[in-house]
Amino acid sequence: MNTRGTDRRLTFGRDNSFQVELRRRVDEYFRRTGRRQRDCPQMYLKTAIILAFFFSFYFLLVVVAATWWQALPLAVLLGLSMAAIVLDIETDRRH
Repeated sequence: MNTRGTDRRLTFGRDNSFQVELRRRVDEYFRRTGRRQRDCPQMYLKTAIILAFFFSFYFLLVVVAATWWQALPLAVLLGLSMAAIVLDIETDRRH
């Protein structure tokens, strides 16, 4: 086992010009197009649709599914809808 170099840490340079330029371009895009960075109606619609799928799959899995071959696809779809919720929250948080 090589123990030399295990104490080295990854460091980044102090130059943040890329981040500054990216932020400038993003701000310029929203200023030029007149779009809002937050509180977009499409975001609320997307969230409502994802939550509707989640609760529908949950209801079907708990109340309707009587056999494993009915429960299995519903469980997979429920898991995918949970992943969509997490991604939706993370995406909305970053905007």
